[in-house]
Amino acid sequence: MNIATRATLALAAGVMSIGFMSASPVHAATTARVPSLADPVPSPVETQTPAPDPTKVGAQALPTCVDAWTGRDWRSRWAKVRNNCHWTVRAKIYIAWGADSRCFVLAPARQGFHRFPHSPPARFDGVREC
Repeated sequence: MNIATRATLALAAGVMSIGFMSASPVHAATTARVPSLADPVPSPVETQTPAPDPTKVGAQALPTCVDAWTGRDWRSRWAKVRNNCHWTVRAKIYIAWGADSRCFVLAPARQGFHRFPHSPPARFDGVREC
């Protein structure tokens, strides 16, 4: 066999081995796709989750037998919480952009009352167990 034939056979063997390697599933699985400029980029709003409210971390919802409602008079706005359960509950009224109430210990058929300012940012934000 002359040198030209050997070189041709070696070249053909090398091309065949490269072709088999590129078609192997292991090689295909380890090859990562390079992102292009045309790929959509997720916005920061889609990837972020809202931070928990530090005033309500650990606070639990009250039973359904506890009612809360709000109102207003000439001085201020107010929120009330009433215990319609047959047992004593502890409740706190939360005001966004305002002062929260104290922790009310409400016996059955009792209610708690909390005033907050008319100012626009202050609003009723719910009642939770304390």
